[in-house]
Amino acid sequence: MQMEQTCTATEKTDRDAVLIERLAIVAPKLIKRAYTRSQTTPQEECVLLARLAYDVLQHLDIAATPTDFAVTVWNARYETYRETGIDHADAYRHTNDPLTLIQSGVDVSGGAKIHLAVVIPSTSQLIDLSVWQLSRAHRGIQLPSALCLPWDGCRARYDSTMGHVEYRPLPVIEGRRPPPLHERREWELTRSMLRGLAKVIAKRVRR
Repeated sequence: MQMEQTCTATEKTDRDAVLIERLAIVAPKLIKRAYTRSQTTPQEECVLLARLAYDVLQHLDIAATPTDFAVTVWNARYETYRETGIDHADAYRHTNDPLTLIQSGVDVSGGAKIHLAVVIPSTSQLIDLSVWQLSRAHRGIQLPSALCLPWDGCRARYDSTMGHVEYRPLPVIEGRRPPPLHERREWELTRSMLRGLAKVIAKRVRR
């Protein structure tokens, strides 16, 4: 009996991992279609799309944790600099990591910009439906519309010739933490807005 239960749990984890990967593939087109129909683009897109991913996963019966991340993005020239120590005029990196910003002389006393994505503990995955916002085409960085990455609890990384991305938990600086989700107006407001779209995406992911 215990072995059967273990097999069932393993099968569910494997199934969930496939559904999460499908979510990253299916969602972007449906999101774009929804934007086109509404003729609006929300200001806090990473919050909106993290909420959407979270709600879709609830429809799929997959437990998920919205998480604030320090995200660093860099181009191929900067990757060469990281590997060789040889700088180049076109090497470029951008980040919201407060520790990196402080080291660079940036004042973060007002708080660093938050990037919200979703972690799925049971499958050790991270899904980000708003990663495309971090693209900088003029700097040689063109990221996918969404990412589904392995998450080890400390780091997730994406590498391609068109850009590199690294996610780490947002560090706490001088005791300053982002407010909990239930205190964030944009997180609560988006729930009713996204109800229909979340159901449509969940149905498409199950196919």
